[in-house]
Amino acid sequence: MLVAVPLLHAAERVGELQVGVRPGESRLSAADRVVLELMAAPLGVALRAQALSDAAQQSRRRLVAAGEGKRGRLRQDLHDGLGPALTGIGFRADAVMNLTDDPARSLAAEIRAIVDTAIADVRRLINQLHPSALDDVGLASGLSTTAMAARLAVTPKTANLSTVFGKLGVADRSEAALFARGALRRGRGPGGFGG
Repeated sequence: MLVAVPLLHAAERVGELQVGVRPGESRLSAADRVVLELMAAPLGVALRAQALSDAAQQSRRRLVAAGEGKRGRLRQDLHDGLGPALTGIGFRADAVMNLTDDPARSLAAEIRAIVDTAIADVRRLINQLHPSALDDVGLASGLSTTAMAARLAVTPKTANLSTVFGKLGVADRSEAALFARGALRRGRGPGGFGG
């Protein structure tokens, strides 16, 4: 026979503890009931805390997914819009250098240098929005590569990381990659590396 003990938090029922009576007995003793009632209060608090933690985690996931969506759209806009436009300007500057005299060629070379710098900046921004290593080699290998680029003596155990990170969603992997890259930069000291 099972006896149900309500689990409460702030007078709200958050669960139920079901306890079986001892063999040979038909009900709980008064002492058993007192112990169960004493246990019910902290169990109710723990269940409520778990529910709040789960709700906070869900909320965080939604925020991360929304942020990743915005970063993805911005990354795509930079990659498909500004990047090709700058490349086109660079090609036109190259054409001017190839078709004109020295004064215009010098100006075209300056334009090309400015465009090359802008293209590098766009690539750096795109990578900061969503690290390309995440798509190219995965999170575990990407972190190893990032650590080596920072010249840090950090070698993540790829098998273990792959197992853990393989269970993460895209937004969570991206967040982990951005967090880890920031941590590696801070470990490197002022100036960081790679943008």
